Amino acid sequence: EVSNFLITNPEGIYLDGTLGGGGHAEYIVKNLDRKAKYIGIDQDKEAIEYSKNRLKNYKNIIYNHSNFADLDLVLKRLDMDTVDGILLDLGVSSYQIDSIDRGFSYMQDTNLDMRMDQETSQTAADLLNTLDEKDLSTIFFTFGEEHKSRKIAREVIKYRNEQPIHRSSQLKSIIDRSIYPRFRIKSYARIFQALRIAVNNELDRLEETLKKTIPFVVKGGRILIISY
Repeated sequence: EVSNFLITNPEGIYLDGTLGGGGHAEYIVKNLDRKAKYIGIDQDKEAIEYSKNRLKNYKNIIYNHSNFADLDLVLKRLDMDTVDGILLDLGVSSYQIDSIDRGFSYMQDTNLDMRMDQETSQTAADLLNTLDEKDLSTIFFTFGEEHKSRKIAREVIKYRNEQPIHRSSQLKSIIDRSIYPRFRIKSYARIFQALRIAVNNELDRLEETLKKTIPFVVKGGRILIISY
């Protein structure tokens, strides 16, 4: 479906702002002419390396370690003024979720990292150990739509006064103090999502990107955004 919507010119130039594990890229490139160019951007270096190996048989893919909000700079470096299509797949990728040490999933006990770009400094643990109750509550409610955001934020402060928070198991135990057992799984998902969005500044970067995209797309081209 993505391929059918995105490809308007089989010989054109297409920019994938969230290359991830290369799943969309592999299918799309199969449906492009050899003359076409496919620019794969990702802020996660591990994802770039994984996709390079997966897509090693395709010679018309250009890889770039960058955030999709910098697509204008990427295109300038490549001396390209326009593209025929842009694809963004928002949120965390299955590749990142499966990487246990990255801390995106509450399913395993792991370090609370959640950085999509490992070259940035601020982790989810940093936020939990430094932000005040109001800021934590705002993150949990705004980015996670968690109704018990204030209570969970208070419990975070209480817990870290006794010991630093570094592991996903610690965060889950904090949530357990505030949520009835039958609702806990959904709250885990909401709080982990909220922290991930905050750590990676996802919504601001998305807004910045949306303002930039249209001038780079040729008349009749397409911008596709997948949001779960």
